[in-house]
Amino acid sequence: MTQREINESNKLIAEFMGLIQCGSPYNNSFTVESNDITSFAQFCRSKMKGESWYVYPKFNTSWSWLVPVVHKIYGNLSSPIQLANLELSWSRKDINEIFQAVVRYIKQYNTQTK
Repeated sequence: MTQREINESNKLIAEFMGLIQCGSPYNNSFTVESNDITSFAQFCRSKMKGESWYVYPKFNTSWSWLVPVVHKIYGNLSSPIQLANLELSWSRKDINEIFQAVVRYIKQYNTQTK
């Protein structure tokens, strides 16, 4: 994947997880709703440095970022094919493969829910 594709994929996942994209000059940065009390929002807040109100998602490089996404997906799965696809990637424990499987799932999910 190119850096642009990685950034677009991180954006796709961040939106799926309920994060809100910040405007320029913080391209590729996200924030959380002040009333969001989910554990993922709390995790994001813990990554916000000092007084900053934004965070740069690292779904493609950090298990701490990616695992909550996988948990949310497992809660949404309705198709055995989707489950098999994700489990195959998960069993290999390759973060790049899982990241790409997550992106494929979210694209398909967004298409079906629109």
